[in-house]
Amino acid sequence: MYAFEERLQNQHPDNKHVRDKISEQLQMLRDEGIVEFVRIPLKTAPNSHGS
Repeated sequence: MYAFEERLQNQHPDNKHVRDKISEQLQMLRDEGIVEFVRIPLKTAPNSHGS
C-alpha cells in the first residue's frame, strides 16, 4: 500500500509524515469497515542444504 509514498511525498514536499498518514488513513478505513486487513503467509525459502 505504500507504492504511492514517493509520489505523494513529491506532491507534498513539506509533509515529512506521508507514510504515517497513509497508515492512519488505512486504519480509519479498516475501522469503518471499508477495507479489511489480511495477512498473506510468506513463502519459506527452500532448504539450501539439500534436505
